[in-house]
Amino acid sequence: MSNIYKSNIFVKNVPKDVTLEQFEQKMATVGTILKIKLDEHFIYVNNEKICKNKKGYVLYEDVKQAQKCIQKFHESHEFGYGRPIEVDFWRSKNDIKQ
Repeated sequence: MSNIYKSNIFVKNVPKDVTLEQFEQKMATVGTILKIKLDEHFIYVNNEKICKNKKGYVLYEDVKQAQKCIQKFHESHEFGYGRPIEVDFWRSKNDIKQ
């Protein structure tokens, strides 16, 4: 795994109405963000595409900040409602298969 990805975080179950700005504000409380992204997670109900929630990706300046993010936010209700968010190190599909 490349060193740059060692400080990359994946966040699941972000409520669908959370904006990128709100997400970034919250994630920035634990460290310096180099790059951030927030995508909608869709499901299909009766052939209709519906946004269930969002998933986020955060690249921190270093691994210690990424670890702090996981410790602070994993299984928390940091956005106030809904399912707890899940926070972990990002892994490529190749890493997951192994």
